[in-house]
Amino acid sequence: MGRSYADAFGIIGYPLAFLVTLIQVSRPGFYHVSVALYLIAAAPQLYALLSMKAIAGLLFAIFPVNLMVYGMNDYADVDIDKKNPRKGGLHGAQASESDLLLCVILGVGSCIALAPVVTGDLLWSLGWNVFAIGSNWFYNFGPRLSRVPFLDMIPPLGYLLITPLASKVMDIRPLPFFFMLFVVVICIRTQLWFQRMDYEADKEVGKRTTAITLGCDNARLAIFGLMALEILICYLGGLISGQVWCIYCCGVLAAEPYLSKERTCVAMLVGGVGISLPILHFLAHA
Repeated sequence: MGRSYADAFGIIGYPLAFLVTLIQVSRPGFYHVSVALYLIAAAPQLYALLSMKAIAGLLFAIFPVNLMVYGMNDYADVDIDKKNPRKGGLHGAQASESDLLLCVILGVGSCIALAPVVTGDLLWSLGWNVFAIGSNWFYNFGPRLSRVPFLDMIPPLGYLLITPLASKVMDIRPLPFFFMLFVVVICIRTQLWFQRMDYEADKEVGKRTTAITLGCDNARLAIFGLMALEILICYLGGLISGQVWCIYCCGVLAAEPYLSKERTCVAMLVGGVGISLPILHFLAHA
C-alpha cells in the first residue's frame, strides 16, 4: 500500500499511505459501536448532546480511543494479521511493525493529551487513562491476556469505559444496572464471536484463545448461551427491542454455516447497526 502511494505521489506518498493505515487501524467498521456507547450515556438528559463539548467528546471516543485500543491489538498481532483475510480494510490494518508502533504511540499519546481537554478534569482523566490504556496493555502485552483462554474475555470490557467518559464529558448521571449489564454481555459475546471468525488464522500460528480452547462448535454454543442471557436481561429490564435484536443475532449465528464469511460479516454489520434499536428504545423510556 505504502509503495503504491509513493510511486503515484512521490514524496507525499508515505504520509498518504500512513494516513490510510491510521484510519484502518482505528477500525472504521466499529465506529458505530463507539458512537452507540457514547450516545447511550445521554439517555437521562438528551439535550446534553447538543453542546460543542459533547461533540468533541464523541470525536475523541471515535478516533483517538479506537486508535489506542486497536493500535495495540494490531501491533501485538502483526504476525497473525498478515494471514488474516478480515484485516486490511474496515476491520484493521495489515501494515509494517514500525508503522503499527507509530500508531500505538499516537493513539496512547492522544488519549493522554486530549482526555483532560474534553473532560475538563485532569485527575479524573488520569484515572480513566490508567484503566483504559492499562486494560489494553494487559490484553496485548505484559501478561498478554489476549492469548490466555477465558481471561481474554475480561480486558475488552475496558472498551465500555467510553460510556462513563461520555457521562463525565456531559456531566450526567450513570445508566441503570440492567442496561449496563446488557452491554457487558454483548461485549463478551462479540469478543467470542470474532475469536471464532479468526479461528483458523489464530490456530495456524498457535495463538491460544477462548474459542480455540472451546473448539469451534462449543464456542458457537457458548455464543448462543450468551445471547440467551442477553434476552433474559432484556426481558427482566423491560427492553423489548433488545430482545428482538438478540433474536436476529441468534438467526445470523444459526445461518453462519450456510453463509460465506463475507456474507456473515455483512449480516453482523447489519446487526451492529441494529443495536441502535434497543438503544433508541432505552433513550425513549429513560
